[in-house]
Amino acid sequence: MKISVVQPLPHQRTIELSVGLLLAVSALLMSVLPMRWLPHCGFATWTHLPCPSCGTSRSLHLAMEGDWFNAFMMQPLFFTFSGIFSVWLLYALLAAFFKWPSIRIQLEGKIEVLGVLLLAIVLVSVNWAYLLFTQ
Repeated sequence: MKISVVQPLPHQRTIELSVGLLLAVSALLMSVLPMRWLPHCGFATWTHLPCPSCGTSRSLHLAMEGDWFNAFMMQPLFFTFSGIFSVWLLYALLAAFFKWPSIRIQLEGKIEVLGVLLLAIVLVSVNWAYLLFTQ
């Protein structure tokens, strides 16, 4: 794994900020809408089991209301990922405003890519097992 500090090209910064802004606005809209307007999980409806992402919308609502503990308990993986994403978005905004360099993490070789993929599969599986036993 190679971690480097680079000065991004203008279009790269625009893409980062556009994606971050789109996701932030989506999260804000989801937190403002009443829960009844959100779609129901098709997997949970058909199987009567929670899917690996069940509870994400409720977790977002709880986090926006300031109930951090219950938001984490509702969907630990999403809560952790959204915290990391929030830090990344804050840094991207500050970097764009103050012209700071970007931090780039680059995977080198198939072994590192497979390691990250395996880690993602394990995290989703553990999170899903947690959801199956708690809901």
